[in-house]
Amino acid sequence: MVNVLVIYNHNATFVKQDIKILGEEDDIDVTTLYYKNEKKYIRDAVRNNDVIVSWFASYHALRAFQLAKKYNKNSIVIVGGYDASDLPGYGMFSNPLRKAIVSNVYKNATAILPVESILRDVIVKYLPHMKEKITVVPTGYDADYWKIPHGVFKDPKLVLTVALADSYKRMTFKGIDVFEKVSRKLPKMKFIFIGATGEVCQYLTSIAKSNFVVVPPITQQELVYWYSKASIFCLLSKREGLPNTLCEAMLCECVPVTTGAGGMLSAQGQFGFYTKYGDVETTVNAISRAQSITDEGKIVRERVRTLYPLSKRKNELVSLVRELSHE
Repeated sequence: MVNVLVIYNHNATFVKQDIKILGEEDDIDVTTLYYKNEKKYIRDAVRNNDVIVSWFASYHALRAFQLAKKYNKNSIVIVGGYDASDLPGYGMFSNPLRKAIVSNVYKNATAILPVESILRDVIVKYLPHMKEKITVVPTGYDADYWKIPHGVFKDPKLVLTVALADSYKRMTFKGIDVFEKVSRKLPKMKFIFIGATGEVCQYLTSIAKSNFVVVPPITQQELVYWYSKASIFCLLSKREGLPNTLCEAMLCECVPVTTGAGGMLSAQGQFGFYTKYGDVETTVNAISRAQSITDEGKIVRERVRTLYPLSKRKNELVSLVRELSHE
């Protein structure tokens, strides 16, 4: 039996998915440690497991990987985006303290698994000696789950974006401010933003016109419905890794309109439309053009289904864990 510790500080669906992937194997026993609430148990947790897995190379992984080194345990860090970004004010490479932390995590890791090649490139830019440790393993998606349910039909006037946003800074980074401004330029279309909390929810609700709806975070099942209703999905962020929301929306046959930053380009390819980050007029034009496409939804679904099957991620992650448990 392989004993695996999964440590995380963000209770996201993609973290839960990897825990499930590992836990489904008969020869793998998974222990989870949510660092925000359980960090006092970290020493014993590391000592009692064979392989340590961390989602994101951030503060929570620092102590865990130092302990893994001390107790001669192999470790895997999964890199999602923020932990391989050097944008001013955003990312672990954006200031000296964060850079020191993330560099230490990568140094102590046995294997580094970014979900997208652009993240690998940033790591190698700052830490070229880490190159041999890095293997790009994209997140995977269940095409049987992310699909249009029977009886749900596309609304040709519905434009959707999904992003967790709890502060004005994050709202602008995700391009939600642009999304709201675009809605004013296209009053005959309906715009829905899912994922607002706190001050963002209050602010947008106070300024929104009647064709712009602000929705707090919802369940995956509810997301399937809204992806399936929307004809166009926007992702207007300044930077992304391999964005789950974009891939999920494309599987539900939404035409993508994105900034093409980071992993958006890999997922979207030549399909849908691209705009510039922070550019309202270019985004208005892209959405208007996307509305005229009637047959691209099935094509973009097939693209994500082929490029990022959940089975591929499962095979690569499970195989690596087993391999490292025997070293």
